[in-house]
Amino acid sequence: MNISNNIYGMNKKNNFQKKIRFIFLISFTSILKSCISYDKAIIYHKNYNPGKNNQLLFNGFYQSEKENYENYLSPIYFYADGSVIYTGLIKDTLELKKMIQLNPKGVWGFWGNYQISNDTITIETFPPNINTFRQERYLEKGVIKENKIFFYQSINRTGGIGKIDETINFINFKTKPDSTSNWIRTKRKYNK
Repeated sequence: MNISNNIYGMNKKNNFQKKIRFIFLISFTSILKSCISYDKAIIYHKNYNPGKNNQLLFNGFYQSEKENYENYLSPIYFYADGSVIYTGLIKDTLELKKMIQLNPKGVWGFWGNYQISNDTITIETFPPNINTFRQERYLEKGVIKENKIFFYQSINRTGGIGKIDETINFINFKTKPDSTSNWIRTKRKYNK
């Protein structure tokens, strides 16, 4: 009888500890989530229309002409729905294909949206700032011409304007992240 009471008492204690851990985990996650703030979107809103330019290509990605990052790729994918994703540095197209196949949601990049007016494209992204726990708005403007985009201006979250001199070239590539993972489109704040 003592043995069964001890086992029952241990199970009660273990269940209580599990409940405490669970409550702590939920509380901690909620606190962390509430600390992250998001800048206001300028381009994306409830009745968003990305505009159109037939020279913007979707069956692959764009890559910087600059020989930077020790020859790594830094693909930028555009989608007809107006989504854009910067995937970050990738060793080569084989690694890129493998990453997309393993995680088609593209959570390893940062999402945004674009707006086209004639030959001008404005890209709005919200890269995370680990110092402020903010998803900070960042805009880039460029001109679309043939299979290239010529970036000439950046605008930071406070409206500060910078000059950019970067050209990205289109590269045909079959595999793409799933654009339904664009988290900006799921935030209530951006769908008003």
